[in-house]
Amino acid sequence: MSTLIQEMATQLDIATRCHEATPQLSTQQPFDLATAYRIQQAGISLRQQRGERVVGLKLGFTSRAKMIQMGVDALIWGELTDAMQIADGGRLDLSKLIHPR
Repeated sequence: MSTLIQEMATQLDIATRCHEATPQLSTQQPFDLATAYRIQQAGISLRQQRGERVVGLKLGFTSRAKMIQMGVDALIWGELTDAMQIADGGRLDLSKLIHPR
């Protein structure tokens, strides 16, 4: 895995764990969609090294109308880990989010 991919994944991982905003990665170093998915996978690997387990997927731009609106031509996806889950009836701790809406 390239150093750049690992550095970006680590930057996002630290920001997530510290609940801090981080600059948009593509403004630091332009990259393509395939590289974005490699960064995402490196981030999931960091979580797995801490003992998290992949439990599902998050899909984005599943609506054709939204794809057109946003200028996107393909479904996007990401893996979810057990640490990202909130049990049915559970509460979301907003203090752990950067910009809750």
